[in-house]
Amino acid sequence: MPTSSYDLVVLGDEFAGVVAATLAASRGLRVLLASTGDLPDAYEVGPYRLPTRPLALAGLASPAAARVIGELNFGHLLKRRMRDHAPAFQLIAPDARLDVTGDDDALAAELARDAPAAADAALAVARAARDVSAHLDPLLGQSIAFPPVKFFDRREVARFDEPLAAAGAAVDAAAAAAPIARALAAAPAAFGTCLDPATGSPVAAGRALDQWRRGVPHLPGGRAALRTIFLDKFDSHGGERRAVEPEAILVSWGKATGVRLRDGEEIGAEHVVCAMPVARVRELLAKPPRRLEPIAGALRPAAYRYTLNLVVAEAGIPEGMAATALVVADPARPPVGDNALAVFVSEPDDEARAVVTVEALWPCPAGTTAPPDDGALADLRVRVRERLEDVMPFSSGHVLAAHSPNEIADPERIAARASLAEPLAPAPVWRVDGALLLGVAAAPYPLGVKRLTLASTQVLPGLGLEGELQAGWCAALIACGGAKKRDGLAVGAS
Repeated sequence: MPTSSYDLVVLGDEFAGVVAATLAASRGLRVLLASTGDLPDAYEVGPYRLPTRPLALAGLASPAAARVIGELNFGHLLKRRMRDHAPAFQLIAPDARLDVTGDDDALAAELARDAPAAADAALAVARAARDVSAHLDPLLGQSIAFPPVKFFDRREVARFDEPLAAAGAAVDAAAAAAPIARALAAAPAAFGTCLDPATGSPVAAGRALDQWRRGVPHLPGGRAALRTIFLDKFDSHGGERRAVEPEAILVSWGKATGVRLRDGEEIGAEHVVCAMPVARVRELLAKPPRRLEPIAGALRPAAYRYTLNLVVAEAGIPEGMAATALVVADPARPPVGDNALAVFVSEPDDEARAVVTVEALWPCPAGTTAPPDDGALADLRVRVRERLEDVMPFSSGHVLAAHSPNEIADPERIAARASLAEPLAPAPVWRVDGALLLGVAAAPYPLGVKRLTLASTQVLPGLGLEGELQAGWCAALIACGGAKKRDGLAVGAS
């Protein structure tokens, strides 16, 4: 017998689950957010609080994000806390350093200065990316689940298939015309989506570029701060939080009925939302439904996100360097390893110190999906530091501390240990076998068990943070719709 029961149990730590839990709690459901403790957003090294992964806040103006922000009344709060930077981001490629904004004339001027031969192709990529958004925005603004669950929703989504495919083909064609155009399309997709950059979708690439051009504001505190904003709202609506070690998702007569923990405790639920990869959901089901196997098998890690944090004296930040920079060494090669970096520079603190967070993708060797071992990460760290020195000359002499949350190595240049009990496994980037729905959607919300819903990066891997917000909203919509006491989500909030 369950020791406690809830309208909704959200199991796991992915951000889409936090979004779903907060939205459902705000609508009167009794919600338990059952954290497995796998994905902390920040950690400490001596006096420094460092992110486990950078947060690119691109896409917050999109319909999917605006709906969540409006529903929870976060608009003014985020505006007060976020820091807008100009340019939106810098693209650093061979013989070019472009300040990229949403203004086509400004981008044309940058290209005329640094890459005149590639200007037409790069501008064509930008225009095609805007066309992708012109088709996606109306879809994401509708009051239907996307990916669709119901028949009429599927019919509505199908209307967008041909125009989005055409816009994606235009992105592909323009990117192939010149190296700088290829870099402009590939870099935001590599670090702004959860898709394999080697086999990614041109629709996802176009969406990422257009969203990044609209702005990449910074939130002090990064992912931890964003999660805290949602959790504070969740707590204010009476939501409950627990750290758990799940043993199984309970199922009776084809319906999810709760969760059993390793200590034998059972928690009852009218609905269970899984904020974790599908493969982990499969492990927690005693008898996985037949449809779950192909879903799990179609999503495999293709690469892993490696994070390196550097605390740098302000004098080591080059003059004119943007707060967000995407570095591509060779546009003809995939944006993995040290060939592509995302560099995020925080505002200096009162002691003139800035945190520089660097992200790179470690590609899985052919035929494997296992995360990198310590030796592979140590080698990647060396190559990333060398590449970073090309972008930030002489910065190594101003580094006060350096550490990766993904490695076992002690922090450099500081006599302090990391607060992490053990290194964090790098976050996976997904390869999807088969076609992505509209070039951005992969796993469905229903998993073959009634009242069991998915809310993770695997649902909309082609939309990055925007996709996590959309997946959370749709999971809450499904859970609220099936709850006995409900107040449906406001679908037009802005």
